[in-house]
Amino acid sequence: MSRSRLKEVMSIQTSTYLTQDMDDFLYEQFKVISLGNEENYRYHYEDGNTYITKGLADTYPCVIAHTDTVHDIHKDFTVFGDNDIMFAMDMTSGFQVGVGGDDKVGIYVALEMLIGLDVVKVAFFRDEEHGCLGSREADMGWFKDVEFVLQCDRQGYKDFVNTIYGQKLFDKPFSNAIGDILARYGKKETSQGGLTDVYQLVENGLEVCVANMSCGYYRPHSDDEVIAIQEVFDTRDMVFEIVSDLGGKVWKNSLYIDYNSYTNNKPKKRKKGKKIATDWHQRSRDDWWNGEKSSQDETAWTKVSDREGYGLYRDHRSYNDFDELDAYEHMDLETCCSKCDTDEIMYDKEQDADWCFACDEYTNIYSHHILEEEVEDIPKLSNGMTVDEYEEWLEEIRD
Repeated sequence: MSRSRLKEVMSIQTSTYLTQDMDDFLYEQFKVISLGNEENYRYHYEDGNTYITKGLADTYPCVIAHTDTVHDIHKDFTVFGDNDIMFAMDMTSGFQVGVGGDDKVGIYVALEMLIGLDVVKVAFFRDEEHGCLGSREADMGWFKDVEFVLQCDRQGYKDFVNTIYGQKLFDKPFSNAIGDILARYGKKETSQGGLTDVYQLVENGLEVCVANMSCGYYRPHSDDEVIAIQEVFDTRDMVFEIVSDLGGKVWKNSLYIDYNSYTNNKPKKRKKGKKIATDWHQRSRDDWWNGEKSSQDETAWTKVSDREGYGLYRDHRSYNDFDELDAYEHMDLETCCSKCDTDEIMYDKEQDADWCFACDEYTNIYSHHILEEEVEDIPKLSNGMTVDEYEEWLEEIRD
């Protein structure tokens, strides 16, 4: 059953801004899983993000994933996975195409937790591949009673990420608690994490321990992408064991630093000059809403039939409608640095470029939404500081 469910998840095609088919699939899975026990489940869909709660408890462990991939939509997409490896083909062209393990493997693991655990929260965010757009607009009130958050959104198998862009995702007590489990499953902590939703949640102000981990997909963001099925299952089992062992306690991250509280209060030295237009994904939640937003109360249990009437994120469409997307203007952001080919990059909306932490400079220069005013002479980050000022400030607060 696990293999068939993994294949079923992999067979749902998505791309950034095209996640509605996966959203519909998740809702159908929710109805099946909750059938006959509806009073024990709560479903919430907002801004293209799906939130599901199982069980009645004061606090909940939480597992998340993102619903988009970087791949194109193929009308004759077929997943193969009868042996140890799972991959996808476009049967019209006869060529291999990306199967979307990033992050459909994470979706599979989250669904398995929803099925196997008595008490858990799972969340599925849209459009992570273009800068964590869904988790950037996450309903943080939904996370107010989570104990810790796990995500499976990294290639390979061995990595268990404890740091992303200098932000410590969890502290020593959490590390000690999971140490033996990681060793049994052949995983090790790494501080070389890339941008993903758990990091964005921390940036949003989430103060509990979070982690991302490798989960068995290889060569992501390419047509040669494959999934090592046993490594997916081993990662799933490890997540289940971590949740089972550590659940029931809120794991506050003692190393959490609210960088925004520092940068927002730091005086901004700005020269006379031009400014780059505010990036479109910074719009408020209401700006993305078509139709009326649900008046669902966070504390109210949602019936299975209550999904009808929810507005949809405006560019979330079925893959049958993807030809219509030419009428919309989207940013095409790179997923790797053009100079060193790592994924250690973060988009800076004011400079309209990616800052590469490996190269220590701006790379992947774009040309989105530039206003016809004068550009500042000294490059600034979105917090108003120059790169040198920001790095000096980071050193100060870490000492």
